Amino acid sequence: MNVARAFNLACVCDGKIYVTGGCKDLDSTNWMEVFDTKTQTWEFLLIPNEEIICRDSKYKSVTYEGDVYVKSKEKDVTYKLPKSVRWRSADLMMNMGSCRLSTLCVVENVLYRCNGKIYWYNFNDRLWRDLKGLDVVLYSRLCIDDHVKMMGFSGNMAILWNEYDKFCMKKIWFADIEIEKDLFGELWGRLKSFDVVSTTSERYSLAYALATTV
Repeated sequence: MNVARAFNLACVCDGKIYVTGGCKDLDSTNWMEVFDTKTQTWEFLLIPNEEIICRDSKYKSVTYEGDVYVKSKEKDVTYKLPKSVRWRSADLMMNMGSCRLSTLCVVENVLYRCNGKIYWYNFNDRLWRDLKGLDVVLYSRLCIDDHVKMMGFSGNMAILWNEYDKFCMKKIWFADIEIEKDLFGELWGRLKSFDVVSTTSERYSLAYALATTV
């Protein structure tokens, strides 16, 4: 990268890695950098509107249908970078339904969020809908904070989150959810696995979740 960053957000779109925030003296020239995996080069992505930037803000980012979405937690607004490379405000209803502490991911071209429960966004109706069929046991464990991370892999959804026990040990939970669509267009989740995958006394926080193949 061209500047040092910490606690920044990153997402991948069309072979490019978009990195947002996390550096000192944020302005329209350094707010976002893009890494081209083909040319192996970094470049700054200039933004035309300084109002997009919240210098003390944390961001969440996700790619959907070739567009990059960046959500500012402080300003509670979502911005969209279409293929035309011109920033604009995203769908108002999409932003209203996505609360500040929600985490986002895309599975099989469907946008999901999690903030205690899992929802999916219907672009036709412009509404967030419940992902039906999930056990209340899962929701009793899920917390509403930044430590929940979601990702899509092989058509399924994976969720990771932290939980402390009474001995101050940190447990890392993992849930594997299979998603199906019924005849009426509703999406249903089936919990395939749900368990603690690691326990530690070390202090850290989950920063990012990424699915890969070897």
